[in-house]
Amino acid sequence: MDRRAWGLVALLAVACGSKAPPASAGTGGAGGTTGSAGATTADAAAGSGGGHAGGAGSDAGTPKTPKEVCVAALEALCSRASVCLGLTMDLCMENALYCPDYYFNASSNRTVTDVVACLPALRAVACTDLLMGIYPPCVASGKKPKLTACSFASECQSNSCSFVTAACESCGVGAATVGLSCATVPCHTGATCDPQTKICVDARKTIYAAEGDPCDTNLVPPVGCAGELFCATAPGNDHAGTCRKPPVAGEPCGHLFFIGTICARGTYCNGNPGGTCVPDNSCGSLTCDASSMCQAGDGGFMCVPKGVPPRGSGEPCDAQHTCAFRLVCNAAGTCELGPPNVCPP
Repeated sequence: MDRRAWGLVALLAVACGSKAPPASAGTGGAGGTTGSAGATTADAAAGSGGGHAGGAGSDAGTPKTPKEVCVAALEALCSRASVCLGLTMDLCMENALYCPDYYFNASSNRTVTDVVACLPALRAVACTDLLMGIYPPCVASGKKPKLTACSFASECQSNSCSFVTAACESCGVGAATVGLSCATVPCHTGATCDPQTKICVDARKTIYAAEGDPCDTNLVPPVGCAGELFCATAPGNDHAGTCRKPPVAGEPCGHLFFIGTICARGTYCNGNPGGTCVPDNSCGSLTCDASSMCQAGDGGFMCVPKGVPPRGSGEPCDAQHTCAFRLVCNAAGTCELGPPNVCPP
């Protein structure tokens, strides 16, 4: 796995949190990228289905409580992921159901003070950095060693909590620091894997090219793209291309490394390969409203009503209002985090 693949795995770990066990999915939410990204962490909440961009988090006031800070950090990274990689914003933000435990728990090294201080940095992470797994220091790894039962990536030294089976998760194998081999493991936050030497190097050496300039993340130092630009490559070329803005509605879908196709926020690719970017509420020849979602069936596409959303941590629950995955409804009728399922040896 090359540096972009490790970067995406890292992104899915820190931003898109583990919500549910792997399952066979129908059509994803509309928008953004399509195709398989080979995500191996349980934190692939959004999967590699389409996604549309939301806001970059609320600036109405500085979040203060652990839950508010957790939600704000998720908004920042999920918004960047949806803009840069097309991951589904709505599904990614479902992880807010687990706040504050998602970021702040007994095995986490993340602090409310540190995360509040770096919210502006999280909201401005370059798309190149997301793809390569380069994050501010506040996205700290946790205390649990590899193969330890976990619920969230923030608990693990590897910043990765993976489904071993559909019933259990454990911390990933770890992350290498600067100067160590990345031949079989990803580099730690703040480092990137040199594709020639397979040694982790300081990610601050990355060069950010302007629109229209060439990019190649296999160079040393790697040459990515500035801001929200992406390195547009041709199918079959997984590292070298030209920095450009994501294509808008009516334009041919862009190709983003090994991930698949990409379109601008508010649109998604209607085919892979050779598709066109279309508005994200399109459903075949139909247009779904806010109360419905697109679903593919034997008879083609159709708009179906959205289900009742699950309740989050600390919210009331009963037979009609069930808790989100891995939360349980306690005797007081409140959703709380259940213990992680220990994987068999």
